[in-house]
Amino acid sequence: IRWRVRDLRNQKQSLTANVRERTKELREEVQHRKEVEDELRLSNQLLEDRVKEVSALHERLQMQAIRDDLTGLFNRRYLNENLPREIARVDRKGYNLTFMILDLDRFKLINDTYGHAIGDNVLVAFSDALTRLTREMDIVCRYGGEEFVILAPEMSAEEAVERAEDIRKTIETIPVSVATESNPIEMTVSIGIACYPEHAD
Repeated sequence: IRWRVRDLRNQKQSLTANVRERTKELREEVQHRKEVEDELRLSNQLLEDRVKEVSALHERLQMQAIRDDLTGLFNRRYLNENLPREIARVDRKGYNLTFMILDLDRFKLINDTYGHAIGDNVLVAFSDALTRLTREMDIVCRYGGEEFVILAPEMSAEEAVERAEDIRKTIETIPVSVATESNPIEMTVSIGIACYPEHAD
């Protein structure tokens, strides 16, 4: 009986030792798994941040490809790419497409007299005004230098003349200040109009 009791005690001690050892191993395993999960979460967060940065950069590059750096208007490339699509849409749906080209008067003289920085201010002020004076559906582009283009879908020739006159009058009321001059620069603009398909021939 004593032998049996001693044997049971030894088994209990051995079993207790095994349980403790296994418990220690499990704790270490759980801790290791937790560390791995934390590292994975951190890696995933870093990857998500990187994807967002790349996406934002891609959007900026896309915008730079179709927007004028100075004015924020669409550029000539965007116009060239979209004009055929707009004409095709007109042909399908049977409405007018008005094409206005706007040229700031005496812009070279402004640049030569006041410098390119003031000239840039004039271009920005003019562009901001065009954005306010056009509809959401209109495509407003800086064609190059002081030349701008407006594509106006579903606008008749008569409506275009009225819109051009509104633009011309409004532009004349927008002064551009010059620090070295007591009087601001007054802008004027010349506007040509053509309508598709009415003037296509």
